[in-house]
Amino acid sequence: MSKKANITVIGFPKILSSCQEVAEEYFNNANFLYYQYIPEISGVKYISSSPDHPLGNRAKSFKRVNHDIIIVGVVTAKVMEGINENNVIPFRAGHKALIKALIKAKQIADRAAFICPIEEKHDVSFYENLLGISIDIYYAEHLSDYLRFCVDAKQKGHSVVISGSYTFQIAKDYGLTPVFLFSDHDIFHDAYTRALETHRYNQSLEEKVAQLEIISQNSEDSVIFVNRSNHITFTNKVAEQKLQLHPGRISGKHVSNVFSFISADMLDQKKNSEIIGSMNREPMLVAIHPVFVGPSAVGNVLMAKKVNEIRAMDSRIRQKMRHKGFTAKYTFQDILGDSPALQQCKNDAELYAASEAPVLIYGATGTGKELFAQAIHNSSPRKRFPFVAINCATLPAELMESELFGYVKGAFTGASSAGKQGLVDQAHLGTLFFDEVDSLSTSLQAKLLRLLQEKEFIRVGGDEVIPVDIRIIAACNKKQLEDQEKNLLRQDLFYRLSTLYLALPDLLERKSDIPL
Repeated sequence: MSKKANITVIGFPKILSSCQEVAEEYFNNANFLYYQYIPEISGVKYISSSPDHPLGNRAKSFKRVNHDIIIVGVVTAKVMEGINENNVIPFRAGHKALIKALIKAKQIADRAAFICPIEEKHDVSFYENLLGISIDIYYAEHLSDYLRFCVDAKQKGHSVVISGSYTFQIAKDYGLTPVFLFSDHDIFHDAYTRALETHRYNQSLEEKVAQLEIISQNSEDSVIFVNRSNHITFTNKVAEQKLQLHPGRISGKHVSNVFSFISADMLDQKKNSEIIGSMNREPMLVAIHPVFVGPSAVGNVLMAKKVNEIRAMDSRIRQKMRHKGFTAKYTFQDILGDSPALQQCKNDAELYAASEAPVLIYGATGTGKELFAQAIHNSSPRKRFPFVAINCATLPAELMESELFGYVKGAFTGASSAGKQGLVDQAHLGTLFFDEVDSLSTSLQAKLLRLLQEKEFIRVGGDEVIPVDIRIIAACNKKQLEDQEKNLLRQDLFYRLSTLYLALPDLLERKSDIPL
């Protein structure tokens, strides 16, 4: 059940009488205790302040009042201490109130001084011409300004001062005629409306924070909530354990004092983003997610994870992917035969398994090129990771590129709205086997060459360079490789792939391996 709000109105008696009249109309209940039509409000309390009571001391005493929302004059609001500024609703004078005050001032004199807080800028030039009154505006920044401006207005020959309640008595003391700016009931109606909106906003924020806390306490990430002024207000237990961010030490601190690599500008962007930084010499990834209540951003949720944790997670995911079929089934024990030519190939291949260099396997059709590729993978340090095989002759070049490198959202007509991960990505930490590599188009061979050289690629339709850790084994037909006219393999790619090469013997060279 939603919490009901206590509204406290603080002001001089002149203001309170008007507030009570408006409250009776606004809440439609004369006793102001239990409101039937606005159930969120439990009651309105009125505190009268005296003009001769020092404003600073008076404001300090207000924090002892049992209230959720305070409606108060602009001057008093500026000096209140120990109270959440978001729960303080200052009176605001609109055009209607200003016109009424100017008309009243005109009835007294043809010129007047208008003293108001610097936060309330008013353009009175139109009304001066319309009403035939000359106005000198004074914008007060400090409390002492109000007395100083009254003295100045008196010296300049003004007899009338338009002002709020704080200046009202000062003007009287200096023989000036004060015209009260806050005499229009719409001002108080607006204040109650904003008080109600503030309470509803606070309730919504409290509910959202409670939901975030439940989610964050069950998250495996370190979760930190930062308010709209970029100060830390919450950390979950994971942040305490893994990042040593104890609430007692960091609560209320500016986020940049804890995460030196996160600036206020990053948080003010109001969009999801990621940044890599370092804390206690450990690299980490921090995801920034703005939190909105309605259209307003109320802060950001930071989700931090150490890079070594991400790598471990990535390793677990890729190991699980082996169960999707990206596995090598065969080992050297599955390659049968005792002929010297075959034994020499097996010996060479076993040596190659310990290396990270590319391997080019070539031989006639049916000599077991993929069998050797799988055996090399299963004897290598990458054997726990995926073995991804692709036959380069089975797909046209247009499809081969997206199959190989994947694509981003909207890369082409018919593309998945979520994008797609390519085989290169899925082979990360493992082995990628290109069968009939010479069937690749010239442009794809160039991209494969870059993959070999730089260990990075770009998805179709994307612009992000993605690093990848894979070993490449390729195979092609011996006859086509030797036939200069039919050989479509680029020379630079051939030399890069054949860092280690394995020439499989034809059956004619190993007749003894053929069972009779």
